[in-house]
Amino acid sequence: MRDLKISEVNSLNKAIDILEILSKEKEWVTINEIIAITKYPRPTVYRLLYTMEKRGLIRYDSASAKYNFGFKFLEYSNALLASQDILQESEFTLIEMYKKLKQTVLLATVENDSLVYIFKRERAAEGIMYTSVVGQKRDLLYGALGRVLLAYLPKEQQEKFLNDPLPQWTPHTISDKASLLQDLEKIRSEKLCVEINEATIGLGGLHLLFLD
Repeated sequence: MRDLKISEVNSLNKAIDILEILSKEKEWVTINEIIAITKYPRPTVYRLLYTMEKRGLIRYDSASAKYNFGFKFLEYSNALLASQDILQESEFTLIEMYKKLKQTVLLATVENDSLVYIFKRERAAEGIMYTSVVGQKRDLLYGALGRVLLAYLPKEQQEKFLNDPLPQWTPHTISDKASLLQDLEKIRSEKLCVEINEATIGLGGLHLLFLD
């Protein structure tokens, strides 16, 4: 991401703040909930919501007076995924892997120090399912996939990321910097990462690396 010496568009930043709220909430939200979080004046929030509704970026449900994402984002999402060279080059292999293993297969990339899923084929299962969503962002230390991506970042980018306190999702999560650095070195050496119960109790992941 570039750091230019120009001023940002304040109204656009406010609109994006509203979209960020919608992206984090699982349910539809009211204008009062948005105002409570953003602290923006009601007229400002209302104008932004109405403008985005007119452009298809959000939807308004008149029965509940609540807002959610609009279907326009599906167009943007498809365009973005179509532009990803890594996805175009690997999709056939990923689908074949899914057919043979009959397990969930994920592909992710790194964006602004976060893991972003760009491909998913999910194993059908009965009962409660724990799932990831294409476009979803997670911490780079979340699960085996994130750790593999972190292991192959440039050293200076790794150090910047590891300067912050390490998250701990379960008692099994590696939360010590020295231990994590050893694990990253092991991943680079073995081209393999296995994690069990570190991101979520009862779940694990296996990631093999195929490098040109």
